Amino acid sequence: MVLRRVPGWGSYFAPECEGAAALWAQGANGWSEVWSGQDTPTCATLRSRAPGMPTSIVDRCVGDAGKAEPWRPTR
Repeated sequence: MVLRRVPGWGSYFAPECEGAAALWAQGANGWSEVWSGQDTPTCATLRSRAPGMPTSIVDRCVGDAGKAEPWRPTR
């Protein structure tokens, strides 16, 4: 399992579990899951649920055209 954590953000990737992954954000009420799955998250999901997620946690997402592109935080 690969774990990444920076202040306020976290992720895991478990290749031994068929590629399961999750992204987390820490808010006023504790940690909450932003996304989980086995594919690359969509940019729209990240924009709506975690617009400030740093690229050290997630570096790419699937754009509106259905292709992977670099993730660009908006906050």
